[in-house]
Amino acid sequence: MGRKANICDHCFVENDVVLGDEVTVKCHVALWDGLRVEDKVFIGPSAVFANDKHPRSWRHVTALRTQLRQGCSIGAGAVILPGVEVGAYAMVAAGAVVTKDVPPFSLVVGNPAAVRGLVCVCGAPLVGQPGSWLCSKGDWEGVEPSEYMQCALA
Repeated sequence: MGRKANICDHCFVENDVVLGDEVTVKCHVALWDGLRVEDKVFIGPSAVFANDKHPRSWRHVTALRTQLRQGCSIGAGAVILPGVEVGAYAMVAAGAVVTKDVPPFSLVVGNPAAVRGLVCVCGAPLVGQPGSWLCSKGDWEGVEPSEYMQCALA
């Protein structure tokens, strides 16, 4: 468990879970074995994580590794299937079902989750300009999003 982690009411954290610094886990979330959460990740209320692709009663298998990279956000009620990676600063929309890896800075929505755009480090959508991107809420502008981008709202 990292520094300044905020674990809200009615959450469960199993044995083989690693949480980074400044992680927020909202109410009614179970974090199962194999989950790795980097710094500044947000996990919304009632998000669901799975760690077995072929579950059966009374059978134990080694948990698959699921990785949430730095600064990503998991929306309320989203379902994250086992063995996927959600990239840095990516945004998983509420109710999305993530069945495959999510690229960094991507906004994914739906079932199965599909990329619908890019987001800033502050979480706002990025707007495409000729030859560049612009944060729709903040002040960042650049050729492509990166971990080094700086936005006044981040």
